[in-house]
Amino acid sequence: MYDAPPDSPFEYEPQPQSSNPLGGAQELAQKHGKKIIALAIIGLLGFFVYDYFIGSQVKLTISARDTEGKLLTGMPGALYESGADKPIQRFEGTTTIGVRPGTYFVEWDSEGSDFAVPENLDIYVEKPTQGNAEQEEKTIFVKDLGVTISQLDFPTTIVRGQQGAKGSFLLKNDSTKGQSIELVMEGGLAPFKEDIQFTPATFSIPAKRTLLVNFTLNVSDTLPITNKTAGDKKNGSIRIKYTQEKESLDFTQFNDFKFDVNPTQTITLNAKADELKSTRFTIRNRSPNDSSEKIDAEIIITQTDGTNAAAEVPEWFSWSIEKPFKALAKNETISPELRFRAPITASKDLILGKVRFFTSFWESESPFTINLTEAVVDVTGTIDGAKSKTYTLRHDTANPTQFQFQTATLRVENKSGFPIATVLYELSTGCEEYISLVTPDFFPIINLPEKGKPNSTQSTQLKINAPSTALPGAEKTCTIQLTYEDPRTQEPAQISAINVQIST
Repeated sequence: MYDAPPDSPFEYEPQPQSSNPLGGAQELAQKHGKKIIALAIIGLLGFFVYDYFIGSQVKLTISARDTEGKLLTGMPGALYESGADKPIQRFEGTTTIGVRPGTYFVEWDSEGSDFAVPENLDIYVEKPTQGNAEQEEKTIFVKDLGVTISQLDFPTTIVRGQQGAKGSFLLKNDSTKGQSIELVMEGGLAPFKEDIQFTPATFSIPAKRTLLVNFTLNVSDTLPITNKTAGDKKNGSIRIKYTQEKESLDFTQFNDFKFDVNPTQTITLNAKADELKSTRFTIRNRSPNDSSEKIDAEIIITQTDGTNAAAEVPEWFSWSIEKPFKALAKNETISPELRFRAPITASKDLILGKVRFFTSFWESESPFTINLTEAVVDVTGTIDGAKSKTYTLRHDTANPTQFQFQTATLRVENKSGFPIATVLYELSTGCEEYISLVTPDFFPIINLPEKGKPNSTQSTQLKINAPSTALPGAEKTCTIQLTYEDPRTQEPAQISAINVQIST
């Protein structure tokens, strides 16, 4: 026998002992079957009611955030069931609410703020799985700045320890008011955000204008590199803060990058001022990858005798190909020719220096010595093509008291690279009756250009004669002296004299 529980809906009576347990169960079911079925139905209904109103609910969190992840606490929002006209809940910034699985949407009102109005956020709440009855939905708000970023130029080769990698991009403000913006480094560029210096340092763009931004990257010598041979391939972007406007690029980070430069020994050049001298270099990329950065070169003067201004000497060098040279592919070689020509006015000097080849991640130096001598000022004068000439005069048959005169060509030639400012003419004493200029105002010559230019050679006619008192068989020696202004010293200098012998 059993004692009936005090709150039992059944009345328990003493049961006769039965040798068949199943028979007792059958008797119990026949007597209380309707009550058992009613309780089962009530329990099943309770389970479905709990599952519908409580057990199937999901804790839904909705928030408004800017592109940097900051919660916009005052942003008005409303949560609707799909197709409903009235919201389930209104809130500002964020809310957490229990909802049944189904389709919903959030309506935001950003009017009066700096943020663009986003499209309504459609939400599908999924039936919770075991141990997961939470769901989070975020609406990202962007500011309508009207500024775009474009033309990102940046080396696709980044090397550990690299200094001074150059880049640039363009900011364009299409709005009707000036904008001041900030930038965000993302992806592969994020680790470099403290290593990039922008010029200008701040970004203020007037309405309907553009701003060119240059930047320099200095790479840490502790930059982690996984693939020491092929490098680590990365993708990064520069984004305008509070917007989704960005420019992206692919680049590769390398452990190191190597180039060979020849010759390696000191180069010696012997040159005169205004004389062209040259030497050729070869540069080869011996890294297992292509380089994206052009190779540049500069001339560094370490010593002169002080007769020439050291700051001017680098300007006497030039290259056979334009600098910066090309970016070299794997195993590619270039052979630029270095040319040296000192100006015509350069003084004798011993010049020591070096050629520095470099990128932002590599450099190499090649030393040189130049023995420079002065250029020579070379101005010549000739009479009928010679420095000395003899003329024999005969009496004029029509007038026996006079001599038949002859004409000669006096030629002045500048054979140097200096322009000559003034050339003067002087005849030895007592020769005025023997030699005269056909064109008296030919001298002084003003401006005798340097060799190779028009009028660097000029000529005039001389009249060779003798006075009527000259005796037969007499000889007269005359000297023509030409004097010019030395362009280096501005002092008078003489051309070697022209000798004229006149016989009667």
